[in-house]
Amino acid sequence: MRSFHDHFLTGLAVDETGVVLTVESDGRWKVKERHRIIVQGIVRLRSDNFQQGNIIDSVVCHDTRSAKNDGDDIRACAQFALGEPESDPHGAISQIVDRILTGDLMALEVIPSYGVYLVAIGRAVTVESDSMA
Repeated sequence: MRSFHDHFLTGLAVDETGVVLTVESDGRWKVKERHRIIVQGIVRLRSDNFQQGNIIDSVVCHDTRSAKNDGDDIRACAQFALGEPESDPHGAISQIVDRILTGDLMALEVIPSYGVYLVAIGRAVTVESDSMA
């Protein structure tokens, strides 16, 4: 998945099937682009620090393929999404991490340059893109 560096998070829509994040470029790369990042089968969604602007540093999809390199990041995402203390007294964080490691779930992390930090945990993540005139 591309990083969407310096793009803007301009929309967030949630329904019973999942979450759609709308991400747009500002056109400085010749063509203004709009992308829809779709998290299907949403299990957890949490965000904080929405601001006017919401500039993205990177978007990371944590799954079984990335688990070897970012196990600590997966745990941090699960902890944030669940709002649980690091000690994980009920084992909820460990359960989510295990489901990501086994391929049952994925964690989408939106890391800000400015504004919103967001974690969405669901069954699948896809991206749809188009150019805007």
